[in-house]
Amino acid sequence: MGVGSRMKDVEHAYELSQDECRELLNSDVVGRLGFTTPHGPRVAPLNYVVRGDTVEFLTTSFSEISVYAVGAEVVFEIDHLDSRSKAGWSVLAHGVLHRHENPAEQVLRDHGDGPTPWAGGHRPLLLVLPWRELTGRRVGEHWPHPAVSGRGDLHR
Repeated sequence: MGVGSRMKDVEHAYELSQDECRELLNSDVVGRLGFTTPHGPRVAPLNYVVRGDTVEFLTTSFSEISVYAVGAEVVFEIDHLDSRSKAGWSVLAHGVLHRHENPAEQVLRDHGDGPTPWAGGHRPLLLVLPWRELTGRRVGEHWPHPAVSGRGDLHR
């Protein structure tokens, strides 16, 4: 099967609006952070929250993310795919990752709910990704927002 015949199966690809991207980003608690290390690119799953125009998450001070990604250009991604219906969506947030200036315990106490890591262990370092670009795409002709696990239910 050539590329042309595969592309005919996915005729309906659409850009998501900023509002749709934000709605989807706010709807879940797990995403992936893409970043570069001296040993090559990495993609790490993590739990997150959205505050304003930032994605926030907790990690350890010795993780690959805190060692190599802080101060660097990174990408954060969430998606939902349905292989049976050949439909789904993806949202990308691009920006430079920063350490929060205050200790994670203080920020979470002051602002309420924070990211709750599924991985065990103490994760005292709060990292913040203020996005400079937020983009998204969806594929499939009949595409409702899916009900995703996490904070919200996106049934319309």
